[in-house]
Amino acid sequence: MMKRLSIVLVLLLLLALPGLALAAPTFTETVIPSDETVNKDLQVFSDNLTVEAGARVNGNVTVLGGNAEIAGIVNGDVTIMGGNLRLDGPVSGDLAVFGGNLTIGANASLEGDCVSLGGNITTEEGATISCAGTADFHLPFLNGTAGSAASGAGDGTHVRVNPSHTAGRIAGLLGRTLLMSGLAWVIATALVSHLQNMKRVAQERMAVSGVVGLLTTAAVASLGAIIAIISALLTLVCIGLLGFPILFIMAGVFALAGAIGWIVMGSILGERLLRNRPMKGDRLVNTTVAGTALLTFGLGVLQLLPIFLVVPILAGVTSFVVFSIGLGAVTLTLFGRQPYPAETIIVDNNKIDDVLTTLPPS
Repeated sequence: MMKRLSIVLVLLLLLALPGLALAAPTFTETVIPSDETVNKDLQVFSDNLTVEAGARVNGNVTVLGGNAEIAGIVNGDVTIMGGNLRLDGPVSGDLAVFGGNLTIGANASLEGDCVSLGGNITTEEGATISCAGTADFHLPFLNGTAGSAASGAGDGTHVRVNPSHTAGRIAGLLGRTLLMSGLAWVIATALVSHLQNMKRVAQERMAVSGVVGLLTTAAVASLGAIIAIISALLTLVCIGLLGFPILFIMAGVFALAGAIGWIVMGSILGERLLRNRPMKGDRLVNTTVAGTALLTFGLGVLQLLPIFLVVPILAGVTSFVVFSIGLGAVTLTLFGRQPYPAETIIVDNNKIDDVLTTLPPS
């Protein structure tokens, strides 16, 4: 009885989340006005950043999970992760954009190196910066992070309330949910034994899978950055884009493994939530599709709630943990093609001796 009640409460909560998100306060952005200076590093998390023309930041600028528009002066490095950047001002250090698009304006200048991974590069007319980069696959469950937290902005930082983009974010989340649900149907229909192998490892070796998934993510990110830097240097000396095909393939395999791992975790969730519920059709397909949809949409909506900062942060951490466990299960089983731990063959020496005794003497 309690299990059924828990399932009903969870489903009601997930159904109520879209209404909560639409009724939530408007999103905010961190703004450095044109007449102000920030004399320290500027770090913005799950928020948008605007550095207006005439403003100055004497330090490094880091934006995680938000978009940035920089028209002022930055005396340091600029790093954007999980968001888009429009640069239309001078930067004295290096520029790096991961998982977002880069737009270079006519007034932009850069003294250091420029690298963009995971997005497109647009150069406006009159721009003088050349940036090496590669487009990447975006994991559908890591996009759309929102919130309203900024730290280390220093004196002169203001928060400006902009019109809410919640409806658009919800629409995008619905699209990602449908995409992942469709992929889940394909996996559960065509790769039944592979899916069962990965689920078994994720459930029975959860800690090992999480560690392996974390190490895999770190290894891919580090190796990708090294290949990108080497390729960018080779491009600058006109040798060619030797490393970018490798980078494309590695990014594609990693994105596919992450998506499959996410579906594995969704299948486990759906199996637990719908364990005692009768259903028509293939049970594995139904639980996999339903669980993946609930996991993607539920955590996605929680990341859109700006009511309390702890809600999107915990949702983001939960998403990363789930992603790591699923990715680890995919890695340990080589996409479900082999069990983990590998099955050992036990040799019966007595049977070997019996066979040897039947052989004619030499």
